[in-house]
Amino acid sequence: MPMNIKWSIIYCCASLIFAIPALCYNWQIIYFILAMLPLVLVNIFYFKKKNERALLNDFAGIIIFAIAGMASYYFSSGIFDETIWLVALYPSLFFIGTTLYVKSVLRERKNPVYLWASYFYHIICVLIFIFYQEYWLALCYVPALIRALWLPRVKLSVKQVGLFELVISLLFFVMLLFTI
Repeated sequence: MPMNIKWSIIYCCASLIFAIPALCYNWQIIYFILAMLPLVLVNIFYFKKKNERALLNDFAGIIIFAIAGMASYYFSSGIFDETIWLVALYPSLFFIGTTLYVKSVLRERKNPVYLWASYFYHIICVLIFIFYQEYWLALCYVPALIRALWLPRVKLSVKQVGLFELVISLLFFVMLLFTI
């Protein structure tokens, strides 16, 4: 049995065992799991093609993360309301920008399309919140905008990019907590 299949089975079984208490507490979270399955298939497709860094694969992973956030909100509150969508939206917007930025400075640094997509995306993200007079939310995305505009001009190692991303992500998280 190939190593990746063996470990996939082990992780799947462990996940199922640990999911049992959660499903007993709130069985409706199964709907969130079902919503993730097509996206997991996208991840598997790109894994089999040995192209895990494809943009669509990155977006599928971000959506899985967003659905997991929605599930955790629903799990604890039992409420499916407007807030559940915001739990998915705000981090997703941030991580889409992060994906475009990282591709523009590391994976696709010789492709100007990613650099301009990163610029445009980060600017639009801030402007949309300003347009809706959500100034504090707009401010949460400003550090990522500054990073996207400034750091591509600086030659950074992979480690330095990762450290900057850690700081920007932590800053976004803290600012978002104080904003909402």
